[in-house]
Amino acid sequence: KDDIGKILYTRVCDLIRLEEKDYFGLTFIDNENNRCWLDNDKRVRSQLKGVDSIFYFQVKFYPPEPALLQEDIT
Repeated sequence: KDDIGKILYTRVCDLIRLEEKDYFGLTFIDNENNRCWLDNDKRVRSQLKGVDSIFYFQVKFYPPEPALLQEDIT
């Protein structure tokens, strides 16, 4: 929780062997029941503000031309 979001996100991407990280991100549900994107430049703890630390791996951007993706797994 003391790490910045980028460290957590990088660990997740490494775990699933994802190289094209720009299209995805981590979300969490805040205490007002809103889905929020984890900010990679801020500390995880400061973003959670008392909510459970359950994160969801989600698509953030869709590439305009999927055939141009470098990795098949993406």
